[in-house]
Amino acid sequence: VFTSDHGEGLNDHGIAAIAMAEAYSLTKDPRLRPVVDRVVGFTIRAQNPKTGGWRYKPYEENGYRDRGDMSVTGWQIMALKSAQFGGIDVPLESLDKALKYMDSIGGGKRKSIYGYTSKGNPKPAMVSEGMFCHQLLRQHAIDQHSASPQDINLRLEESSKYIEKNLPTPRRLKYNYYYWYYACLALHQQQGPIWESWNARMRPVFLKAQVKRPGQAALHGSWDPIGEWGPQAGRCIITGMATLSLEVYYRYLPMYNPNQD
Repeated sequence: VFTSDHGEGLNDHGIAAIAMAEAYSLTKDPRLRPVVDRVVGFTIRAQNPKTGGWRYKPYEENGYRDRGDMSVTGWQIMALKSAQFGGIDVPLESLDKALKYMDSIGGGKRKSIYGYTSKGNPKPAMVSEGMFCHQLLRQHAIDQHSASPQDINLRLEESSKYIEKNLPTPRRLKYNYYYWYYACLALHQQQGPIWESWNARMRPVFLKAQVKRPGQAALHGSWDPIGEWGPQAGRCIITGMATLSLEVYYRYLPMYNPNQD
């Protein structure tokens, strides 16, 4: 299980945890079960027990304490839900706390316009990530009687309207694969006109941006690490996010119908 002094530790852990949990869910390979159990246990222990958020390092490791941020928290929520979907026990209290943290950084009438670490200065990437996480936690919130289907649908609608106002424009295209990845996940779940508008605009962008250099095996088929956080992430991560964005149709069936309770 990953842990280090590197600044992005729990980001790395969350992404690796999702991969391991999905591998177990798909294969049910008994060799993976103890690994995923350890992954879940580590993730739970790394959560801030008071705020419900996650940050770059595990809470109280070497005295480290932080309220959390939406970016790191989102990866952990996805990891825990991937494990749960695969039949791994996940403490419901941890999911309750995660919802509590999201409420604490959610602005807007429905608390669904998320900032990075607070309600101020919302970001399209954080709103998209928070929206997808709320979709993942939708049934949990209903089962725990912490929110009604109608309340959740209104929250998701508020998030989607914010994203709609921040649709990338063809004339002034600002590359942000992190934002695009989470928006693809969230809006595909939401379905309807907002997804159709997003998909019609973004699919050609992804396809056009893919590098086409058959004579250069190290580049052909990849995506250049450009835009916000692109150079820091590197070609491998940006290519992964672009690929996952284009695979959203095949990887995730809609979990619910937003037009029904």
